[in-house]
Amino acid sequence: MKKALLVAALGSMAAFSMPSYSAMVSVAGVTWDTEWTDGSTPPIEQDFIGETQFTQWFSTTNDAVGTLGSWTTADTIGNVLASLTGAPAAATGYYLAGAGEYMRINDPAMSIIQASPTGGGAGSFCPGCELTYAFGGIGLNTDNTFDVTDGWVRVYVDNTPDFNTPVNSQAVANSAIGDILWLDLTITSFSLQTGTVDNGFVSAVFEIVGGAAADYFDPKSVAYSGSAFFGTRATLDPNSRYSGGGNGQALANTTAVPEPGTLALLGLGLVGFAASRRRTAKK
Repeated sequence: MKKALLVAALGSMAAFSMPSYSAMVSVAGVTWDTEWTDGSTPPIEQDFIGETQFTQWFSTTNDAVGTLGSWTTADTIGNVLASLTGAPAAATGYYLAGAGEYMRINDPAMSIIQASPTGGGAGSFCPGCELTYAFGGIGLNTDNTFDVTDGWVRVYVDNTPDFNTPVNSQAVANSAIGDILWLDLTITSFSLQTGTVDNGFVSAVFEIVGGAAADYFDPKSVAYSGSAFFGTRATLDPNSRYSGGGNGQALANTTAVPEPGTLALLGLGLVGFAASRRRTAKK
């Protein structure tokens, strides 16, 4: 009977401690399908595709991680371009910073309703909230390259939806720093693929070092691409201090993190009880 109890306990532990996976996950109010496919033929699984809108600027102020005080000291893009004297690479003294918002994750139907004062609608990936981000510390070199030694990116869940692009005040820039740190990232690489800093296309890789959603990303990295312009795409405004538009895309692999079975502890308790009874019987 003791053996039967032990076997039953082990069976219970195995049955109820098996991880149960669900493709849909929700972290701090942000929901997405970790096995989403893009609808192509054949379908391609895209765990995480985030489309963003942002505003960026250059300043001689190097923002500390999680701060955007440089908005008030942004310099004109004309002065920034004048600092690009060519090789050899040397620091210009300018740093790139900015703020943005995720407009959708995966399915286009899961878009944030940007005009809504309550954030995402009921069918969005962030109902009643918004997913914002801030970045900074990206040094500009004289040869049109970047120094990412101090580069950082932080993604936030904001339960007081008040961020909009373009960023036209320090208060709006600050509103990108939300209530919950969703992802904390450092910048591994950041380079222009086409154009120059006034109207170019950037490719980058970010490493995830923390945040509420960090454990749902495997590997812990995000591939990023994006572009922004000062003035219009066709005409540079050398007096512009802020980009007139910016769009980006974040790509990553995500997984549904298993939760332990609710009865796993009960199974362990039964095993412990059976072992205790066995030791007692031997005495």
